Amino acid sequence: MDLMEKVVDFVLRTDYQNLGEPAVDAVKKVVIDVMGAAVAGSSGEGIRWLVDLVRDWGGKSEATLLVYGGKVPAFQAALANCAMARAWDIDDVHEAGGGHLSASLVPTAFILAEYARAKITGKDLILAVALGTDLSCRLRLALKKQFGWVIETFAPFGVVAEASRILGFDRELTLSAMGLAYAQCSCNSQGVVDGTLSVRLQQGIGAKAGVLATQFAQIGFTGPKNVLQGVYGFYPLYGRNEYDPTVITNELGQRFEIVNTSLKPYPCCKHAHIPIFTALEILKEHAIRPSEIKRIIVRTNQAAYDKCFSSPTKRSPRSVVDAQFSIPFTVALAAVKGRVSLQDFTEANWKDELVLSIAAKVDVQVDAEMSRIGGMIAPNIIELETQEGKRFVKRVDFVKGSPHDPMSLEDCLEKFQDCVAFAAKPIDPGKVSEFVQMAEHLEQVDDIRPMVELLVA
Repeated sequence: MDLMEKVVDFVLRTDYQNLGEPAVDAVKKVVIDVMGAAVAGSSGEGIRWLVDLVRDWGGKSEATLLVYGGKVPAFQAALANCAMARAWDIDDVHEAGGGHLSASLVPTAFILAEYARAKITGKDLILAVALGTDLSCRLRLALKKQFGWVIETFAPFGVVAEASRILGFDRELTLSAMGLAYAQCSCNSQGVVDGTLSVRLQQGIGAKAGVLATQFAQIGFTGPKNVLQGVYGFYPLYGRNEYDPTVITNELGQRFEIVNTSLKPYPCCKHAHIPIFTALEILKEHAIRPSEIKRIIVRTNQAAYDKCFSSPTKRSPRSVVDAQFSIPFTVALAAVKGRVSLQDFTEANWKDELVLSIAAKVDVQVDAEMSRIGGMIAPNIIELETQEGKRFVKRVDFVKGSPHDPMSLEDCLEKFQDCVAFAAKPIDPGKVSEFVQMAEHLEQVDDIRPMVELLVA
C-alpha cells in the first residue's frame, strides 16, 4: 500500500473534534493573518496584471477575486488570490520544514467553499485547513534533503485534502485527485535567488493545480495510486528516494503541524527576521547611529545564505523580490529606518544611498553550529562593530511569531488592520470589522461563503 492511501484514510476519517484546541486556535490566527496578507498583496507588483489576465480568460462565475471583486472559475481565483497572499511575503511559514503554507491553502479553502455551492461552516473550514497544512508539511519534512523544492510543490496535495472534506469526496475520488495533483506538482527556489516575480506566482500555481486536480477527478479522470512510493512516484522522482516515511505517519492525528507555523512580523523572507530583530536590538540598546556602523556579520545556516546572500543583487537589489530576500538590505533598512514594514519595500529605498552603504557593510557567513541545528530557520549570531572599534555580539534563537514565541490573536488582528491599509482599493471599514468578528469566532460561523465578499472593495 502506498503511503498516500494511509494519508487519505486519515484525512477522510478525521473530524473537527479530533483537532484539539491548539490546532483550532492556530487555524483561526492563520486565517486572519493570511487573508490580511492577501488583502495587502492585492497592491503588490504583478498582481493587477494577474487579475486582469484571469478576468480576460472569462469562464464560469465560481469564486470571488479578493479586493478587486467579481467571480471567475475556481482554479483561476486560486491562481490570483494565492499569489496575492504571497506578494508582500508577510504570510506564515513552517520553520521546521521551510516553505509558505497558508498562502496556498487558506484562500483556496474559501474558494472551494464557494465552488461547493453549499453551506460550509467555520468548523468545516478549520478542519480542512488543518488537514491540508498537516499533509503538505509532513510530505516535505519527510525529505532527508530539500533539493530546492519549495512548499508550493506540495501544495496541490494539501488542496486536495481540503477539497475532499469541503466537497465530500469518498476514498476513490480523493485518491484519484491526489494522483492528478501529483501530475501537476512543480515549483522551485530559483526565483528567490534571481529576484523574480515568479516567487509570488508560484503560490497561485500550486493552489491552482490542486483545484484543477479536484475538478479533473470530479468529471471522471483517474490518477495513479502509487503517488508517493511508486517507481515513478513523488519521492523517487523529487527526493531521489532519500526520505523517511515514518515522518509522514508519526503521531498522525495527535499532532497537527499548523501549530508549528510561524507568523511574520516583517514583510520579507523569514531567514532575515532574526538579523533584523537583533540588529535593531543592538542599535537601540547601545544608541548606535547608522553612520557609526563599521560592519555587521550575520552567522546563520546554509539555507539562509543561499536564499538571502548568495547573489550579488542581495547587496544592491534590482527588484522588490531581491529586497525581500536580502539579509544585507533588510538589516540596512532596519538600521536606517528603525523598522522594516510594508511601506519600506519601495524602489526609492532599495536605491537609497545610505541604505546601500549600510548593506555593503553586512556580511553573511555559514556557521557550522547553526547549520547542525535542525529545521529550516536556524538561530543566528549577529556581530556588530562600530567605527570606534566597539564590538557587540548577540545570539538569538527565534523572534516574535515563532512557535516558541507565538503571536497572540490580538497581534494578528493588529497586523490584519495594517495589511488592510495596503489594499489596492479601499475596503469599507464596516465590512472589515464584520470579517474580523466572524474570523475571531470562526468555529461559530454557519456559512463562511459571505466572508469573502467582506474583503472586496
